[in-house]
Amino acid sequence: MGIPQIAWTEREQTNYIVLHGANTAPSKKYGADHLRGLHMRQGLLDIGYHYVIRMDGIIDLGRPSFSVGNHTETHNEDSIGVAFIGGIDKDYNPEDNFSSLQIRVCKGLVATLIQMHPEAEIVSHNELEGGDNEFMNSVASNFRESPLGEFD
Repeated sequence: MGIPQIAWTEREQTNYIVLHGANTAPSKKYGADHLRGLHMRQGLLDIGYHYVIRMDGIIDLGRPSFSVGNHTETHNEDSIGVAFIGGIDKDYNPEDNFSSLQIRVCKGLVATLIQMHPEAEIVSHNELEGGDNEFMNSVASNFRESPLGEFD
């Protein structure tokens, strides 16, 4: 599918790096293109996230990292969105089915993003806007408590 050619609105500041569960079944075939299609069918111009981490640890690019996202209700203008593929089972029930590889890869990505945006706080989508994904809350909390050097 590829990235649509859009005149992106640039983000003026980055106060948050927001971690999301994508609420997809844990299929290795899902990535940014899958979510891009879903989001565009919902009326968005493109995928709402900036980065998508597949089950196999591959990081897909979503929206350009400099642009305003569309992944939260209240903080799109000052945040970067990172989504993990997974989060529901085949019957669409919440499930902690994220891989340890996704977590390790995300640590590296977050370390890089924090170096680029040292003022940013690492949060889960739930911490900003409510929700019950305890796994994402735990990941965000663990990342906040880890010294940057321990992210390698």
